[in-house]
Amino acid sequence: MIKTQETLESIKKAKKAIEFVGALVGIAGAILTGDWKAILKSLDALTKKKDDETAKAK
Repeated sequence: MIKTQETLESIKKAKKAIEFVGALVGIAGAILTGDWKAILKSLDALTKKKDDETAKAK
């Protein structure tokens, strides 16, 4: 049972890392194309996820 819990925690951490890298790639692409609206949208999505995680922790 402990192994299963550790595996689930590892999957959750990997998912967060993939989402973060995806957001960074999106921001980098938006910077290269000069699409400021996309940059702001990506940054907003990152901060919203962080706020959601903070609210869940409380």
